[in-house]
Amino acid sequence: MALMRPEVVTHVANADQRLLQLDFKVLGTYRLEINGPRSRAHMSSGYCLLFVLDQDGTPSVGKFVHVE
Repeated sequence: MALMRPEVVTHVANADQRLLQLDFKVLGTYRLEINGPRSRAHMSSGYCLLFVLDQDGTPSVGKFVHVE
């Protein structure tokens, strides 16, 4: 499970891209419980892309989520 902040590029500098590996628990066939960032220092509030990775590390199509 990975959470990624989209790029914010200005003057050839990428100021805000971040990538976090998230802890999660499988609750059922189509259900996960995801533990979000521990603090705003790890991921500030705003929109991020959430990816689920399979056992080989291949990511799913990202879905935008809002981190509060």
